[in-house]
Amino acid sequence: MKTFKKGSFIFTMLIILYMLLLFVLSFTYGERTRLVPLVILTPGLLLGIFLLIGEYFPALLRQTDVDLVNIRRSGLEAEASLDRGGVLIGRRGFLIVTGYLIGFSVCILLVGFLIAVPIGVFVFIKVFGRQSWLKSLAITAATWAFIYLLFVVVMNFDIFEGILFGEIVIL
Repeated sequence: MKTFKKGSFIFTMLIILYMLLLFVLSFTYGERTRLVPLVILTPGLLLGIFLLIGEYFPALLRQTDVDLVNIRRSGLEAEASLDRGGVLIGRRGFLIVTGYLIGFSVCILLVGFLIAVPIGVFVFIKVFGRQSWLKSLAITAATWAFIYLLFVVVMNFDIFEGILFGEIVIL
């Protein structure tokens, strides 16, 4: 079957065209207003183009495959706990993800975004992704730098600083 007739190719192309339309339309907004759609759509378009290229070069997409759900299970045990979509079934997986999200939310509440985001990213990559220290730290630093530069430097937003740093005063 030719690549351009595959359902995933057509779907990806439609998504890219839609995002491209929104990207162009965002330039009709005010100078500060257009920043948010551009910030969201630019990486979305780049990832969509990457997926489109991956339709022609499947080996490229296979290099980026990750399975963070089954990293701690043996082969047979992992296969038995998965449904056809590769999602962890059961209460244990739900509790692990819920615990991580609650912990991340509490961390944001206590210390604010600029400290909680690197902590949350590092924990996720190191613990769930089982990546090396160097890769975990590099991705964490890049994520923090992106958020800081974009929201604090470029957009000049006041980012939530957390209860411990005086953002919310509890009487």
